[in-house]
Amino acid sequence: PNKRPTTSLLSDSVDYPAGIAWLFVWALTLTAIFFLQVDHPEITDRFANSTLDLINGHEWWRPFTGLFLHADLIHLSGNVLIGGMFCLLVSKSLGASVAWPLILVAGTFGNAIQSALHYPDAFASIGASTATFGALGILVGLAFIDTATTGWGFSLRKLSMPLLAGLILFGLLG
Repeated sequence: PNKRPTTSLLSDSVDYPAGIAWLFVWALTLTAIFFLQVDHPEITDRFANSTLDLINGHEWWRPFTGLFLHADLIHLSGNVLIGGMFCLLVSKSLGASVAWPLILVAGTFGNAIQSALHYPDAFASIGASTATFGALGILVGLAFIDTATTGWGFSLRKLSMPLLAGLILFGLLG
């Protein structure tokens, strides 16, 4: 059975399932949509996160739908494997039914902010990388909360790991 956190969001007393079933559904969904994109390339144009279509065209779904599109198998595999790892860590900390929707919301807002920052230039993006960064941001936020509630000693290690992972991922992906 799931244990609820008592004093710390990341304490060792929290033992949520990792959410493997959620990851499996996510990976299957991304893969199915990728192969649909291959057969119907117009899907990418219609659903990619696009600055001009979002802001000028009021196509509000684009920051969300762009998370599900990928340029090639390497792009897809990287997002499923690396992103999946961080999503499982968030699921372990918060529970899958909270973690996965929160990650999708973070990725969607990340795409919307990205579009706003690029406006008025024409800019488009696809992929679940913003959801991966959203998962990392959630982990860092949880580590900050944990550090603030339990002190800076041992919790500094919990804080440094997601920050270091985020910096490495940011360095690799730009």
